[in-house]
Order: sequence, then structure tokens, then C-alpha cells
Amino acid sequence: MSIIMNISIYLVCGVVLAAMMDTLANLFDKTAKLRVRDQVAIIVFWPVYLIMFIYHFIKANNEGG
Repeated sequence: MSIIMNISIYLVCGVVLAAMMDTLANLFDKTAKLRVRDQVAIIVFWPVYLIMFIYHFIKANNEGG
């Protein structure tokens, strides 16, 4: 695979993850909205944001339940 193909796959994964996180945030809290700079950061650094999101999602659900 070429480097351009690898970068596009990486960015597509980031876009999908940003959309999923925005949807989940809207489902659980109607006031939560990701800003554009947050979405860009998620698209670029999505592995780190995915780990952080899962950690805080589990933590919040364990505290509230």
C-alpha cells in the first residue's frame, strides 16, 4: 500500500470515530457538543482520544449507576 492510502485510512477512521463520539455525547447529554477544534484533534489523534473517551465513559457510567 502506498503512504497516501495509509494516511487516508487513518483519517477515515478518525472521522468515523469523531462522528460516533459526537453521536454518543448527544445521546447521553443534550448540551454536549464537540467544537470544531476538538473534532479536528480527534481526527488527527484518534487513538489517544479513543482511549480517553472509553476510560471516562466507563468511569461516568460506574459512578452514576
